[in-house]
Amino acid sequence: VVIFGWRGVLWDNLEVEFQAILDVFHAYGVPVPDRDTYRKGRGADFAEFCYMNGLPRYVTRERITEIRKRAAIVHSEFLNLHYGAREILAMCLNRGLKTAIISKELTEIIENRLRQFDLAGLVNLVRGGAGRSTAPRGAVDKKEVLPWMLQFFGAEPAEAIFVEDTSDGLAAAK
Repeated sequence: VVIFGWRGVLWDNLEVEFQAILDVFHAYGVPVPDRDTYRKGRGADFAEFCYMNGLPRYVTRERITEIRKRAAIVHSEFLNLHYGAREILAMCLNRGLKTAIISKELTEIIENRLRQFDLAGLVNLVRGGAGRSTAPRGAVDKKEVLPWMLQFFGAEPAEAIFVEDTSDGLAAAK
């Protein structure tokens, strides 16, 4: 079983997310962290990254989310699959490996993107809404979802690979 993260692993959203950082910080006149700081420090909680890098806490999570969603629309030309993502998924299928995607992103959005890029047949299971238990909107913790995915496939942890790009996600796999 190969379990992939979505955003940042298969889905290249770094530039759009960084554009959202620029938009959020510029909206409040706060110095913007550089791209490398964002790349290294980002995790499952976008708003917390903003707060930890100087955005005042009076800016609500809801307002940050509004700006972030607008950035995803305005800068959507930067959204695409990571180079090689299709080939890796196809290789897994050809070798008889089951694949899954786990993400804080909503399942419906992931499934729409998989259809858009003609990848739906390469992924056996998608579980969105899997962030930290403290995440807004009651997202499910990846620590809970990963064992459930293994059980779904009838696999032991030693029979699985988890490909993830955030420290939060990697901590959930331990």
